[in-house]
Amino acid sequence: MKNVLILGVMAIQMDAILTLKQLDCKVFACAKAKDGPGADCADEFIMQDFMNKEEIIRLIRNKKIDVVYSVGSDLAMPLINEISEELNMVHFVSADTADICNHKWRLRETLRNSQWNIPYQIFENIDNKINVSFPAIIKPSDSSGQRGIHLINSRKEFEKYFYSVQGISREKKVVLERYVEGTELSVNAYIVNGKVCFCLASDRITWAQYTGLIHAHLIPSKHVNGDIAKKIENLVQETARLLGINNGPVYYQIKLERGNPYVIEITPRHDGCHMWKLIKYATGIDLMKLTFEHLLFNNVSELEKERHEVKPYYLEFFCHKPNEIMVQEEFNIPDDSEESFFFYKTGDNIRSINGLYDKVGYYIKQGEYTE
Repeated sequence: MKNVLILGVMAIQMDAILTLKQLDCKVFACAKAKDGPGADCADEFIMQDFMNKEEIIRLIRNKKIDVVYSVGSDLAMPLINEISEELNMVHFVSADTADICNHKWRLRETLRNSQWNIPYQIFENIDNKINVSFPAIIKPSDSSGQRGIHLINSRKEFEKYFYSVQGISREKKVVLERYVEGTELSVNAYIVNGKVCFCLASDRITWAQYTGLIHAHLIPSKHVNGDIAKKIENLVQETARLLGINNGPVYYQIKLERGNPYVIEITPRHDGCHMWKLIKYATGIDLMKLTFEHLLFNNVSELEKERHEVKPYYLEFFCHKPNEIMVQEEFNIPDDSEESFFFYKTGDNIRSINGLYDKVGYYIKQGEYTE
């Protein structure tokens, strides 16, 4: 039996924990509070801030942990790989690769000469000259969950948002990127020994009133044909090579502008939107199972389950303003949905993640999506 430590207890970590238990692993979950469904699913929950490196190392040694991992957490990935390197534990990517993907300015610098990069500028001072054309996206250099992202059209708006965006960044850096007009896509890929063995684009539907905030994911994409699919696969293969991602899952947010894909985000982990479930319904491949079988047992046979035909499915999120009380009955789950899940019970306070319109649950349904 393998002992696995999962950092975090939110719903996406629960997905990982349940998968690991199906693989007959003993699962330990660690977080500074017992405030997510993963805590009760694990064989043992340890209340500990998982960003405390020395305490996590002590925990790994005391519990004889074989693998430490996290799903959907940009915050945890650099630490996981740093610890894994230090303790000679199995892992997919280097700590430096995880750090690059966790810092938007480092990602842009790494992709500097790539055809898939977009014009950008890094700020630590509000008085610096702006060289990026408007409209543009202003964002913190090292945040996740769509926090602090604004679409702006002028220097005046840049100054309006600069300090609030900078305040979200732990390193006090602000990134300004040219706004890419076009369709938003998510791309879930899987890499084995440097080769892209799975690559699937899905349409990313966002809320019209909240720039970048996710509403639904659609498979298959309505905007990706054979030529564009090949361009996307080339993007994944080449950017993964540049970043040193040779094994494991990798998640992209990209935009299509006049038929050409451009990188918005890259991270060497599963997304935080439970996309692996949607992909399993649509293609037959369980990417979460594949990840842990690959990591723990060097087994990638799950890839053989991919169906030739991609079936249409979509995942729609329920969202609500934060810092208000959850009422599950306010949200309608279709009778013919495949599955659904609420992140909060009725009466719970909805935590502020992006501060605007936070996810409180989701459902998955077969068929075409209509807004």
